[in-house]
Amino acid sequence: MLNDIINNKYKYIRSYGVHLVETQLEIKVMTLKPYALGINAKLSGLVISLGTVFIFSTPAQAIDLTAGDWTLSVNGNVNAHYLYTVCDPGPSPEVAGNVLICQSSENVSSVTNGVLPSTLQTSVKTTQLGWDLKAFFGFWTGSVANAGITDLSAVDVRQVFLTFGKEDIGTFKLGRDFGLFGLDAVLNDMSLVGVGASAAVQSPLNTQLAGIGYGYIYADRLSQINYTTPDLNGLSATIGIFQPLDLSTLGANSLDAIDSGSAAPGVQARVAYNFDRTVKGFISATAVTQNVKAQGSEAVADYQAYGLELTAVFNVGVIGAVAYGYYASGLGSVGLFFDAVDASGEARDSYGGMAQVTTTLGKTKIGVNGGLSCLEQTDNDPDTNIFCNIRGTGGIYHALTKNLQLLFEGTYMIAENHGGEQLTNATFNAGAFLSF
Repeated sequence: MLNDIINNKYKYIRSYGVHLVETQLEIKVMTLKPYALGINAKLSGLVISLGTVFIFSTPAQAIDLTAGDWTLSVNGNVNAHYLYTVCDPGPSPEVAGNVLICQSSENVSSVTNGVLPSTLQTSVKTTQLGWDLKAFFGFWTGSVANAGITDLSAVDVRQVFLTFGKEDIGTFKLGRDFGLFGLDAVLNDMSLVGVGASAAVQSPLNTQLAGIGYGYIYADRLSQINYTTPDLNGLSATIGIFQPLDLSTLGANSLDAIDSGSAAPGVQARVAYNFDRTVKGFISATAVTQNVKAQGSEAVADYQAYGLELTAVFNVGVIGAVAYGYYASGLGSVGLFFDAVDASGEARDSYGGMAQVTTTLGKTKIGVNGGLSCLEQTDNDPDTNIFCNIRGTGGIYHALTKNLQLLFEGTYMIAENHGGEQLTNATFNAGAFLSF
């Protein structure tokens, strides 16, 4: 996934209110499209924090409590899904670095969260001396229970940031929030209220994947300071500095370094043009770069990582379409800097993309989505390393009420190594998503 994580240009707000004059408290129920993100994943014994993003296809509601010059807003979601996964029966080839593909002679049933954990999001805002001020907190938890006593019920504060700005100056953001690279792709993936690509179905986590690692790299929650320009007739730009990320691995024979040791911050920038005519949507370009200096036990990684991506979103009547693609060097796959280098510290190139078409018939949306993420081989890499993760999803999403969606998806996944050998899974999921 995604809440207040996105700039105001991603929000469409219509409000109507009830005023309690006796208590000098104003309560407003606001209809909006919030966004949320959150993934906890345990990969190859390494607990990592990914993130997920969501955008509601039906309006959610936020409650605003106003006292004096300050306004407190609250919104969130609760969701759960039944998954039935047809696992790769074996004998399975080695595909090192696959995204937790199920390898078993038995198929698997799971009751778990979808892409999103459940969330409660709060923000406070005011205007002082002409400056719009805001602070945001995002609280996340899951509903998974793999044993009689489980530790997956912990609350995770995944977003903490402040913003200040003026309409004619722009907005500054400081704190931990989602990055820019990969964000447009995940925001517009139809599976963000569902499941999409599944992972670790035998012992479910508090999240599934949608197209993360199957079409785009996860944007992640990053410590950052950024600036967004005012809207200039649909054109806007954001640029920021970010805490450099360490190298990580999903098991694709990568350098065993941890600390990036970078002297300079990472940089991300996005330019977008939004249009709202007969055809509605936007076109965006995003770039990321970071210097990597990492010492392993037997090798060193020392290089400049970069990535470029293009996103196009179009909506005409009841038809919606998304096209997305990226190319990167030393940036990794699935998550930022995951398996970005080989065991000797040489940077790997990666690329991928996603295409999606949806149509809305009354209160029901029907869509298809396909994507792939590929990680190139260096001269030092074995053929058993992951080459491409490929995904195809079909979904039906029905708005039973304004805030409750019922949905069904079917997804086929392929993990292929550089020798052409494959692991395959198919997941069918049905569930409910309640936003408020």
